[in-house]
Amino acid sequence: MAGREDFGRELVTGDPTDRYKFRTPTLRNVARTAPYGHSGADDTLEGVVRYHLDPVRSLKNYDRANFIAPYRSDLESVDFFVKDSPELVQEIAKANELRPNQRLNEDNIRDLIAFLHVLTDTNSIDLRRDVSNAVPSGLPIYE
Repeated sequence: MAGREDFGRELVTGDPTDRYKFRTPTLRNVARTAPYGHSGADDTLEGVVRYHLDPVRSLKNYDRANFIAPYRSDLESVDFFVKDSPELVQEIAKANELRPNQRLNEDNIRDLIAFLHVLTDTNSIDLRRDVSNAVPSGLPIYE
C-alpha cells in the first residue's frame, strides 16, 4: 500500500502522463447519483457543473462546506489530505486539460442541469418489477 507521501501518485495505466486523470462515468441517471466528483466533493449537479466551468480555479478555491459526508474526527485529515498539500494541488492543476468556459451564462447552466435531469431512466427508479420469479435453472425463488 502506498504511503501518505505517495498519495495521488498511483498510476492505473503505468504511463506517468496519465497521473491525476480520471475515468468519466456514464451520465445515465446522473441526477440520482450524488455526491459528484472524483472524491464526492460536490453534493449537487449544479455544484459539479459550476466547478468544471473553471476546474483549476475551483480546485484552488474549493469550499470544504461543499463536502457532505458523515463527520469522523479520525478521517478529517485524510478527507482533505490532497487539498492541504499545495504540491499535490499544483500537480492536479498542471494535469488539467479543461480550459475555463466563459461562454456559458446562467440560462445555459440552468439548461445544462435540466438536460442532465432528463437523462434519468424512470424505469430504473423502482426495480421491484424486475425481480425474477426463478433463477436461470428454472428453480423458484423463495422469499
